[in-house]
Formats: sequence, C-alpha cells, structure tokens
Amino acid sequence: MALVVLTNALTNIESAAKIPQKFVDFTVGKKAKLSKTNAATGNVRDDILIPGTYMIAVIDTGVNYLHPALGGCFGPRCKVAFGYDFVGDKYSASNPIPVPDNDPLDDCSESSHGTHVAGIVAGNATKMFQTGFIPIAPFLGVAPQATLGAYRIFGCAADTTTTDLITAAIFRAFDDKADISKLL
Repeated sequence: MALVVLTNALTNIESAAKIPQKFVDFTVGKKAKLSKTNAATGNVRDDILIPGTYMIAVIDTGVNYLHPALGGCFGPRCKVAFGYDFVGDKYSASNPIPVPDNDPLDDCSESSHGTHVAGIVAGNATKMFQTGFIPIAPFLGVAPQATLGAYRIFGCAADTTTTDLITAAIFRAFDDKADISKLL
C-alpha cells in the first residue's frame, strides 16, 4: 500500500516536512505520453492506463456524493466510501474555527471543486437519466472503477484552509488506506 502525493502540491506546505518521505512520491504510468488522436477525441483514459481498482482520496472542498455519477451515497458500499470533514460548513477566512464531523458532503460551495475533481477521477455518467443531473454528453472518469475518499478542508466559502488541516487530511487518507491522494 502506498500513498501517492504529487510533490508539486507540497511545495508551499510548511508542514510537508512532517510527512514521512516514503509517502511522498510522484508516479507516472507506463504511458506518460498522450497520443494526439486520443487527446483530440477525448479518449485520454486510453493513454493514462489506470488498471485495477484503487482507493483514491480527494482532499478538497468535500464531495457531493449524492450526485448519481458518484454513486448517490456515502459509506462502505458506495463509490464515495470513506472520508472526513475537517472544517464544517461555516469555516472561512472570517470564521477560522473548524467544526469537524464525519460527513464530507459538499452541497454548499459555489465551485464544488472537490465534486468536480471526483467526477474527473472516478465518475460514471454513461447511463444517467435522473432529472437535474443529465450530462450534456455521457462520460467516464479516468478510473471509474475506483473507490473514493473525500476529505473536506474548505468550508462553504472555500476561501481558506491551513497547512495543519492539509497535513491532517493527508495522514487521515493514509490511515484510511487510500492508495492515491489528490490534493486540491
């Protein structure tokens, strides 16, 4: 089991020194070069080659796991199976007091960035017909077979976080046995 954290995401984190070096690694798949054909047609997944199943942690604004492309639920038998909310809804630059809980749902930020990232990583909207969620075009994430973890380090305002919260989320993802961690 390895936790993979993109090293460029750690360049501005003061507490990166606290992360054991064996957990900081940048790994490129067997085919690092994208073919022009696949890039033009949107079939980049064919070049990235993410075989097998993985547990991928998304450290961001949380994830709206109620979205049908992300399974519509949270827990052991769901696409978004694990995670933690380190901050709560009201956490912001003007209210920097975290109120953590066990539910990493993002149903309030304007950007829903964590949900967007989760969809790119593991979404499956190929047979989605639920009113209000029908995509313009059906899509699959890069690793649609992956199980996701959501670690919320931004409140609804999504305007601030701390290095301590980021570090705590990385360690929690490791403790939860995530294979890959996507930071912000």
